[in-house]
Amino acid sequence: MWLWQKYTHIIQFILTMSLTAFVAVAAKELTRVPRPPYPVYQEVGYSFASAHSLIVTVFFLLIFFSYKEYIQSKLLKFVFLLATVCVIASVSITRVYLGVHYLSDVIAGVIVGLCIASVSVILYERYKRIIG
Repeated sequence: MWLWQKYTHIIQFILTMSLTAFVAVAAKELTRVPRPPYPVYQEVGYSFASAHSLIVTVFFLLIFFSYKEYIQSKLLKFVFLLATVCVIASVSITRVYLGVHYLSDVIAGVIVGLCIASVSVILYERYKRIIG
């Protein structure tokens, strides 16, 4: 049973990250918001929404939800969640600092990432209940 749960997590991860990449590209192509002028680091493509913020949010939240059940200590769970939030925040802040995104781009990326990760976790939990 333990090995099957790992396979289902891997399938969930692959499907969710694929959807996330599609949403990131689609959002940029649909909105076509130009990047901020005078960046520290030159990027190509459109600005809205930040694909880095979106992908990092989904990736690390999926990692958190996949492994939180194996951590017994509430303190360690909190530290794990705090580390997850810190990574997401640091990537998002860095994108604004480098001048390749507006603040609204990274906020939108994180919000969309939260939505995708939440739906993925909810669907996975429902699937687990049905399969047993």
